[in-house]
Amino acid sequence: PGIHALGAQLHPEKPYQNPRVHTIIDDARAYFKKTTKKYDLIVFGLLDSHTLSSQYNNMRLDHYVYTEESFQEARKLLKDDGILVVSFAAQKDWIGVRLNGVLKKVFGEVPYTFTTMLPSESNLWGSLMFITGNNPAKLRQWVEARPELRDYVRKNAFQCSGSVQLISDDWPYLYIEAPSIPRMYLLIIMALAVLFIAAYRLMGSAGEGGINWHFFFLGAAFMLLEFQNVSKSALLFGSTWMVNAYIISAILVLILLANICAYYFQIKNTLPVYIILLASVLMVYFIPLDIFNNFGYPAKSILVSIILNIPIFFAGLI
Repeated sequence: PGIHALGAQLHPEKPYQNPRVHTIIDDARAYFKKTTKKYDLIVFGLLDSHTLSSQYNNMRLDHYVYTEESFQEARKLLKDDGILVVSFAAQKDWIGVRLNGVLKKVFGEVPYTFTTMLPSESNLWGSLMFITGNNPAKLRQWVEARPELRDYVRKNAFQCSGSVQLISDDWPYLYIEAPSIPRMYLLIIMALAVLFIAAYRLMGSAGEGGINWHFFFLGAAFMLLEFQNVSKSALLFGSTWMVNAYIISAILVLILLANICAYYFQIKNTLPVYIILLASVLMVYFIPLDIFNNFGYPAKSILVSIILNIPIFFAGLI
């Protein structure tokens, strides 16, 4: 909203004052699921995290904007001769090959893939443009009828050679060339393991009974579930801070309820609770996220926050 307000105030061409312009501030995937309109043109503009960071931070929520499922949703919103454009600042050729492959899988072909390079003296990298749509033949006819445009896209054509793993909602790691654990992550894991063992040997004698592996693995599972649920919720609500607020608030409430139940009911046998816990984990794993889109925003917020995190309640009882 702040960026839009600055644009409305300072943009010299005053585009937002045009009565034909309707501004919608929302996450791409969230809006795809809400709108029923059809469009002549959909443009995936430059997002703010295109800087390649595969070895340090390879999981970003905006990766879901470029998955196969995202482009499928966008295609459904295009008219019969609608056009889709993607701009992406790819520092590695295989990222361009990946995006081209995903678009080709969704649309059947990508008529135009070309670079829009910045001046060489700027020492900056340019961006890739992908242009496709529901009627590639008509798109080609339109471009060929404009010699200057035709010559430009031919001169700057990007050659998509080789193959690379395509990304989907199940594997949205845009900046990892192939499924793997980055070397930096492995080094950090080993360093933490060494620190943990050293700290335990230095201070472990002060405690009794050693490490409680039962609680160790419950804690590890909690960390994994929390991270996964934040990512899943981004597909339903968008990649905003509100998503974190929903999930973390639900976790705190469920932990509080678990403590209240444990206090009043004095559970002695945890085996039945463990069975319910495992059942709830399986439910979260298999439940399709799209079913939540049948509900309004308030109901969806409550249901998603509770259902995705319900295993934490039963783990709290244990």
